Amino acid sequence: MAQTDSMPAGNVTSSRRRLPKMDSTPAGNATSRRRRLPGTDSTPAGNVTSRRRRLPGTDSTPAGNVTSSRRRLSGMDSMPVGNTTSGARRPPRRTGSMPDPIPSFRFRVELDGIIEAGFTECKGLGMRWKVFQYKEGGVNDYAHQLPERVEYSKITLKRGVALSSALWHWCQQGILDGRVSRKNVSIVLFDKVGEELREVKRWNLRDAFPIKWKGPDLRADSKKVAIETLEIVHHGLTLDEGR
Repeated sequence: MAQTDSMPAGNVTSSRRRLPKMDSTPAGNATSRRRRLPGTDSTPAGNVTSRRRRLPGTDSTPAGNVTSSRRRLSGMDSMPVGNTTSGARRPPRRTGSMPDPIPSFRFRVELDGIIEAGFTECKGLGMRWKVFQYKEGGVNDYAHQLPERVEYSKITLKRGVALSSALWHWCQQGILDGRVSRKNVSIVLFDKVGEELREVKRWNLRDAFPIKWKGPDLRADSKKVAIETLEIVHHGLTLDEGR
């Protein structure tokens, strides 16, 4: 037999070949005989993330942060997790200031360029197309709408009874012979700019004449202003922008 080392007889491992040399680590360390994975840190065994490879681009944040192992999306701000508006799109900014609507109480009525009196109410500015409806055979999903002519609404003017009788005489013309007096009427809207009134809109009525006049309602127990009403028709409506 091959010569053995001269070891005491009580050592039962004397006749066994010695194993390759191992690290002299304490027996209680369960990780001493396990090979370390490449790229892992020598962290304590209690850290469950020590044996996991770190993803490229992630931060070394504590294990309690659930977002540590998630890659950050490109273009997003590093905002706290509780902020849910980090990825929301911001509304577009307004450029310039929006003008306020023009009030309706600053207006006047001109008859052939002459301001006869201040009116308290003006309504009826409008126009519409008269349409002929043609139903073509075999076309069941719609009917042809063909324009015929333009119709203009009647204009109603109201004002307080004044000493002047110009509107009354205008209504009386043409009663006997049918020759009415046609006038060009302008309804002008103003807006206040600083301390001055500026004209912003002018509606021009062509060849207008009155078709109805109504006097005021009189009551002895009322303190209201006496109002007369004038209704006119015309041959066309145009608009001039502010001067």
